[in-house]
Amino acid sequence: MADSTPATTPPQVDPPVGGIRITHLRSGLRGTSFTAAGGSLSLGRKTGLEIAFDGRLDFLVSGVHARIFQDEQRAWHIEDSGSTNGTALNGELLSMARRLRTGDVVTLGARAETDGAASFRVEVVGEALPTPRPMGPSVSPFRTSPSEEGPKPVVVPGNLQQAGAHHGGGAQDPDHAVPRQEGGFLGIKRIKGAISRFLDRREVQKQLNGLHSQLPSVRARAEQAAGALGRELWKTAPAVAEALPAKAELALYERECAEAEAQFRCACEELDSATSQFLSRQRQWQDSHSLREVAFQAARTEAADATSRATAADGAVNETLVPFLGALSGVREAIDSVLQKHADPAAGVHDDLQATGIRLQEAASICAAVPASVAELVAERDRWRRVASEAASRAEQASAALVESQAESDADAAGQALREREHEQARAAHAHHLGGLEQHHALAFTHLGQEALRSDAPDIRALGTYATACTAAEALEALEEKIANLQEAIAELA
Repeated sequence: MADSTPATTPPQVDPPVGGIRITHLRSGLRGTSFTAAGGSLSLGRKTGLEIAFDGRLDFLVSGVHARIFQDEQRAWHIEDSGSTNGTALNGELLSMARRLRTGDVVTLGARAETDGAASFRVEVVGEALPTPRPMGPSVSPFRTSPSEEGPKPVVVPGNLQQAGAHHGGGAQDPDHAVPRQEGGFLGIKRIKGAISRFLDRREVQKQLNGLHSQLPSVRARAEQAAGALGRELWKTAPAVAEALPAKAELALYERECAEAEAQFRCACEELDSATSQFLSRQRQWQDSHSLREVAFQAARTEAADATSRATAADGAVNETLVPFLGALSGVREAIDSVLQKHADPAAGVHDDLQATGIRLQEAASICAAVPASVAELVAERDRWRRVASEAASRAEQASAALVESQAESDADAAGQALREREHEQARAAHAHHLGGLEQHHALAFTHLGQEALRSDAPDIRALGTYATACTAAEALEALEEKIANLQEAIAELA
């Protein structure tokens, strides 16, 4: 966004009656004022304009943002010059030229004051400050030209003919003190007139409140009818629409809506693609994880079987060694007995030696058969122990692979959840942006329809929605005129 240098503020002198003074409230020009006796003023960031803003501070203001001008009756008006962010008068975005009155606040670049926007207060020299009134247009956006606005007749209820000078409301009306009573008939007459004006003002205020409650629905119907006219004009008579200033705004929003829709579709496709890839990875992981589970179960079963066989082989070894150990125990007892008797010379050693020899021969025959069978059993036991150890090692590795595989899957799922949140947030942002553009797009159709009503071209009057839009616009204009008349009536009674 290009920077621009604010224009030098002219000497702050009071313009003649009917001139205008602009006091800057929020912008790079804050605290300064600009006065003009008449003519036309252009506002924006572009250098050389009558009121030029600083592009670094007032970045929401367009190059040529708005124009302030006088009509044939020297009434001041403001209109938006096709800015990007719009112009607001007393908080309401402008759709066409609107009259300026003393005390009005204009905001460039936003509906309300915000960073980057510029705002200023208007004073029409010689015009008194108005009584507080509801925010909203006092000039209908469907008028043919600003010059059509002139003095309006004040519609006053029948009992308002008794209104006189300034009234007093007594202690119940703190804004208007009761004037000091004068003696005699004149003082009583003034008091009665003040009371009558107070009652009349309250009645007018009640009527005004009723009309204000109707204003939103009437304005909505008028805008809806103008939007329908704009859509029909854009669709069926593009050549006529090309001649209207609002066609540039409408073409811009149509292009931006198309781009936003493409971005939204792209965000949806990215989310769908990420989800599809994740599901494909999950299917592949499930297949490999199932194979790892099968390998783990097989290794664990093999380890349990090998351990059982090793235990059985160990029992067979022990059963085979029992006779051998018993024979050795008998030989040991016989030898111990011989040795004890040999120590006693009177004992018969010969017979014991013969019995011991027999025992030794029996033990020798047992021991001759034992080693071969025991060696085979021991080898079988050791083999099953080795098989069990290897199977247990494989089962442990398979278990570790399962844990690692599950961790990878959990990490992938967590990453997918994060990606889905990011894609969903992006899609929601695109949807929100698209919704805002569609609202502006619909508003652009309304602007086109309003301009079509003001142009009053024969091709436009032939459209089917023209009569409905005219009726709705006239109803809104009549209601706004009634509201303005009642406001003036209240001012007269103040």
